[in-house]
Amino acid sequence: MAAIPSPIPLEDSWTDVLQKALNGTGIDDKNLAPSANITPAKLKSILAGEIPSEDTLRRLAIGLGLRPAPFLDLAFQRYKPALFDAGTWTGVQPIASRYMDAIVNCYLIWDVKTREAILCDTGTDLSAVRQEIETRGLKLTTLCITHAHGDHVAILQELKLAYSPKIYAPKEEPVDGSSGVGEGDEIQIGSLRARVLLTDGHSAGHVTYLFTGQSGWPAPVAVVGDVLFAGSMGAGNVSYPRLRDHLQSKILTLPPKTLLCPGHGPTSTVEQEEKQNPFG
Repeated sequence: MAAIPSPIPLEDSWTDVLQKALNGTGIDDKNLAPSANITPAKLKSILAGEIPSEDTLRRLAIGLGLRPAPFLDLAFQRYKPALFDAGTWTGVQPIASRYMDAIVNCYLIWDVKTREAILCDTGTDLSAVRQEIETRGLKLTTLCITHAHGDHVAILQELKLAYSPKIYAPKEEPVDGSSGVGEGDEIQIGSLRARVLLTDGHSAGHVTYLFTGQSGWPAPVAVVGDVLFAGSMGAGNVSYPRLRDHLQSKILTLPPKTLLCPGHGPTSTVEQEEKQNPFG
């Protein structure tokens, strides 16, 4: 299995963003092409990776309702998300693992005084999770699932056998042994409090966990699953409009320094995504 690159690369390219917007808006490529003064054949080449002029890309972004400036920054590799700073975010550890040809993240979050720990989503590598728990002297008491897609619950049974954690998952997407949570619910672990935000659209009941209570954090920590990626968002499998609305109204309205922990790709912050996310 291929090694996990460091730093974690962006989950989506500019062509991924274009395709997600095309699929989500339902705009026919034959109607989109004229808005950018190009032919449908040219649009097909662009979607395959051919980089056109900035003006053409700007017109395509506008035609799909994307924010042009961040989309152009993504296309021309001007967007470089800041690296995760473990010194700032004490008690937070991203853990990346392979899922087929993708990289998926889970997040270990713990009370630095009591050493009680929460794992958000499962990843696919039990040994990596165990190593972090044992090296840091933690007690894993809680498992919080953002949504029930296979890459986010891949080692659920192994974690249950190893640690017998209390499991929380969306009411609309229960997993084996879980308690259902939804908008406004709160989970307390030591001094940490997780408030649940319903952020469906990628999946039927997708939730975000917003953590507060750790002394020294400059802002909350939001485990956003597949609602938002650095410079992009998840696929609107259930509802593209709802997913994008949640990104804009529930995630990007959080305090600017809030750490955003997505299911794929690198971490980001609200202020960074306000500036650089084409779907924002």
